[in-house]
Amino acid sequence: MGNSYSFLILTVLTVLHILQINGFPIETMITSVKVNGLLLERGKRAKYKASWGESTMEIQRQFNEYYECLNKRVQQITKKGHHIKAIIALFGQNLELKCHICFRPDQKEKRIEWQHVSKEDSTVRVVESEGRYEITSKKSLVINDVEIGDVGTFMCLYRGDYEEIYQLDVLRRENRLMLKEGEKVLEPQMLTDNNLEVFTTWSPWSSCNNCGKPGQRRKIGLCMVKKIDPEEPIEPKDYPMMELYPEGIPCRATALPHFIANNEKIRNRPSETVLGKCNIACPTVPPVVTITDSTGKVLEVLEEGHYSLKSPPKLPPMIRRIMRYEDAGMHLVLQCPKIKSNQMVRWTRNDRVINPMTIKQQTRGRVWIDNINRLHIAKLLMTDTDMYNCFVRKRHVANMKILVVQPFNESLKNYISYGGFILTAILILIVLIFVCRYRSPKRF
Repeated sequence: MGNSYSFLILTVLTVLHILQINGFPIETMITSVKVNGLLLERGKRAKYKASWGESTMEIQRQFNEYYECLNKRVQQITKKGHHIKAIIALFGQNLELKCHICFRPDQKEKRIEWQHVSKEDSTVRVVESEGRYEITSKKSLVINDVEIGDVGTFMCLYRGDYEEIYQLDVLRRENRLMLKEGEKVLEPQMLTDNNLEVFTTWSPWSSCNNCGKPGQRRKIGLCMVKKIDPEEPIEPKDYPMMELYPEGIPCRATALPHFIANNEKIRNRPSETVLGKCNIACPTVPPVVTITDSTGKVLEVLEEGHYSLKSPPKLPPMIRRIMRYEDAGMHLVLQCPKIKSNQMVRWTRNDRVINPMTIKQQTRGRVWIDNINRLHIAKLLMTDTDMYNCFVRKRHVANMKILVVQPFNESLKNYISYGGFILTAILILIVLIFVCRYRSPKRF
């Protein structure tokens, strides 16, 4: 039932998406729906129109990625539900915790929040992007130089819902079994009397540490514990919290209770590291250039990144940087500086190319590029605030930062001017009265 319901929701969203990308401004009002704990957020009443910096193909691509992400998320949580991911980090290493969220392309509010519940005192704090912590553009939390104080639970929240939950443990050292590629790794062990399986989960191979000659690569194995039969209890003593870790708990994690961690087969099983050989080609480099005179005598030998002293390279022209404040509602004309009339100019808004063939239709005549390569924006909106760039061939000519502001109210401006005159006159009058009253009498 849950799968058919989620399919129905995705079908409705797809129909709305098709209407949107064909230029129909749609106002939708679909309430938030949860499928097995997953919030399918259509949000508040929202009107989405194609931004004039985006073509219909771009919008279609964005929505396709969004629906693909949403479908994967539904399948993931329908299958497993929200669960805690147990992670063990070594003291001092860098760690990235990902927050998998599907943002609608027309969704302006994309703010998430990371929280940390300390294991030591159970205090909850909001993790800001500062110091050792960094929240990336993809909403991942990067922890640099992991410390013991980081032990605890990290949670990614979006609009009050938990999207990801991580249980982090930090170890100063761990017993590891070093193996060469091809050597036999440890087999999973079934502790049938306890309804537990001890196994190793593996990372992918690392990149090769050398090129052009033999090098090394490695993959890391981590000792894990999980239930053999999720429906049956652990013997002789059950641990219901195990259900929150369907992928298993690291053998040395603090989340694993002592009566399980002290099992001889679990306590004595090491984690593993496999070292392998690799041999990859180095990146190609430009050939050495030899400069000779008319007789063939070698004058200079130029390696990669070097130039001849007789013909130093010409520095490219500096990019012209311009910042302008423009009132909302005005007609803005941007012209690329210092170009010839026969040169074709390519305009971009931020990093999106403005197509002169379609931009007028996309914006319903509000934005266009004229025959002399000027960019026109009629009836400026606050949302037109952005970075505009012009290019000639591949050369970046100018970078223009346009800040659209609300125009100053003329009536209010006049009132302030009149008020200033009146206050100035009153102040002058008070000064004159004070001088006349307290001026010393003249002596003859």
